[in-house]
Amino acid sequence: MKLSKIEKVKRHLLQNKSITSWEAIQKYSATRLAAIIFLLRKNGWKIESRPIADKDGNVSTNATRYILAKDPKKTDL
Repeated sequence: MKLSKIEKVKRHLLQNKSITSWEAIQKYSATRLAAIIFLLRKNGWKIESRPIADKDGNVSTNATRYILAKDPKKTDL
């Protein structure tokens, strides 16, 4: 059975507790991670958004790490 990009991102979050857009692109060819996160949140997933800082501590305004705050009890998506 071929998994959808949403399913791949869900599994990644459950296993690794966080994901970035770059990881989603590299691993799953998912170029619209923000849209997937939106759908997961709409279905009860508790996911936090945190800006990513570079090695000098400068925070990027367009790079985000999505962190699974709490394992979902029900996964309808």
